[in-house]
Amino acid sequence: MHIRWVQKAALGAILALGASFVVMTPGASASSVSGVTASPSPTTAGTLAAYTVGFTTSPSGPLTTTDTITLSGPTGTVFPIAPGDYTVNGNTVITATQASATNVTITSPVAVLGSTPVTVVATSVVNPTLAGPYSIGVFTSSDQTQLASSPTYSIIAGAVSATTTTISPSPTTLVANGSSPSTVTVQAKDSHGNNLTASGGAVTLATTLGSIGTVIDNANGTYTAILSAGTITGTATISGAIGGIAITTTLPTVAFTPGAVSATTTTISPSPTTLVANGISTSAITVQAKDANGNNLTATGGAVTLATTLGSIGTVTNNANGTYTATLTSSTFAGTATLSGTIGGTPITSTSPTVAMTSSGSPPPAPTAPAPPAGATSSANATSSSSTGTATATNGGTTASGAGVGALTVAQYGSDPVLASTFTSTGEFFDVALSTGNSFSAVTVTDCNLSGGNSLEWFNHAANSGIGAWQAVTPAPTLAIGPPPCASVTLNASSSPTLAQLTGTVFAVSSVTPAPTPTPTPTPTPTPTPNPTPTTGYSIVASDGGIFSFGDAAFFGSEGGTHLNKPIVAMASTPNGLGYWLVASDGGIFSFGDATFFGSEGGTHLNQPIVGIQSTPDGQGYWLVASDGGIFSFGDATFFGSEGGTHLNQPIVGIG
Repeated sequence: MHIRWVQKAALGAILALGASFVVMTPGASASSVSGVTASPSPTTAGTLAAYTVGFTTSPSGPLTTTDTITLSGPTGTVFPIAPGDYTVNGNTVITATQASATNVTITSPVAVLGSTPVTVVATSVVNPTLAGPYSIGVFTSSDQTQLASSPTYSIIAGAVSATTTTISPSPTTLVANGSSPSTVTVQAKDSHGNNLTASGGAVTLATTLGSIGTVIDNANGTYTAILSAGTITGTATISGAIGGIAITTTLPTVAFTPGAVSATTTTISPSPTTLVANGISTSAITVQAKDANGNNLTATGGAVTLATTLGSIGTVTNNANGTYTATLTSSTFAGTATLSGTIGGTPITSTSPTVAMTSSGSPPPAPTAPAPPAGATSSANATSSSSTGTATATNGGTTASGAGVGALTVAQYGSDPVLASTFTSTGEFFDVALSTGNSFSAVTVTDCNLSGGNSLEWFNHAANSGIGAWQAVTPAPTLAIGPPPCASVTLNASSSPTLAQLTGTVFAVSSVTPAPTPTPTPTPTPTPTPNPTPTTGYSIVASDGGIFSFGDAAFFGSEGGTHLNKPIVAMASTPNGLGYWLVASDGGIFSFGDATFFGSEGGTHLNQPIVGIQSTPDGQGYWLVASDGGIFSFGDATFFGSEGGTHLNQPIVGIG
């Protein structure tokens, strides 16, 4: 006879049963054993147990002392091999053999009639370590039929173990707003990892961040508590104990993340906080987006804008990590810059940092002039280290001049250094190069080596699929009949070539038909030869910078046809009448003839626009006046006071 133990339901489920079960095996024939029972139920996983298995022999299957009984148990069962651990109807078994740990065959020590109850007792049986419902199977050699199985009996979890008990939070990410909750569940388990179905003892929980409420024993092997987020971002590690013993399984974590951006806590920070007021010194501005509790955001918090009361701020860069950066450039006069900004369209109110702009300090290094090009027969260069300075270089009758910070080089060639001319050439070739990183907004090029020509061409290396090609300079150069005759053009971001293309650009003098109409003769650059002071003439200026001269007033150049950031509002002549300054409403200064550039307010934030300019008696300086009465002094012009900051009934309109 054989007995088999069969698991009847899904692993891990526990079904509490009575001490014994009696059912006929489904489908058993009339000659098979019947009424198989197994006890005890329940019994604890992984422990030793004494099993009592009962069955009834079939009418045609009595047992003799040579017949065998086979017991077949579920996976994880370990039957003893010693015959003395078995009895049949109270008689000790003589022989026992194992086909496997879960399958044992014993020889009946007594004869049993057909249709007679049989009781087999097996001691020191090791239970499976996995809790759940199981059954045991029986087979006798006298029946030679299918195994007959008992009804299910239960193997249940053992004593609680702190080394297998688990702690599980859900969700594992919370906003650090002081209230967001996560449910923490403790599952009590035995040493084999089986879930307990009843209380495993008192449970305590703790966290490194936030707070945990009262632990509730659900009396089914689980415990629950609520973890509440604090107002500080970080990682909360949850620990606990069960039955007074620390739980040692992997401790879970919950991430506390920042909330929505808040303009009341977001900060603006400049570094350094002191700059030299030279127009080029810079400070790095960092905006740190924060939530309402002051936690740093780690992702974008929305669009940021920045403003300053002094100097200028460049483009704001979103670093996509909760920070934004921009560059503050100093003004050209001393003062205090107060920074402000918005985030997500809302003004940032947490801070209003300041940057001091002082007139002292070491000046920045002078820009480096470009080297003369290969093949040049002569060259000259000039530099300007101030935003109010001018770099002017003259070589062989060619002059280039740019206002602001930068350097430039002018060079002459003895012949065409590039491709053969595609225009009527006079054989005159020169080169203009600007330093990298310059702040020039415009560069004026004047060539007085026309040799009968009347226009200018330039060589574009990028044209014609990189082969290069000669192209006409635009806007068309302005001609002065001289002597000597000169062609002059002001280049900027929209001209041809642009300032960005003046990296060592070859120019040529050309002869075009019809020739441009000459304008009144300006005195050639550099400083013109003094002429008698005019006494019976005057010049007038238009808002676009055009100059109109009458009588014996000389024409020295204009801004007509040049793009201006702001309109021209006034002009002033030099004391000898051999030059003049034009001033735009933004404070930009344009110098012509023997008028020297001493500085400007161009690019500087003004409270009110400039409305007038006045030369000093010696022509070595000038004053600008704004409509609010503010005075700006340059060169040897002395500041004697102003109406800036004073309430005026009407705006100022001029200076004299």
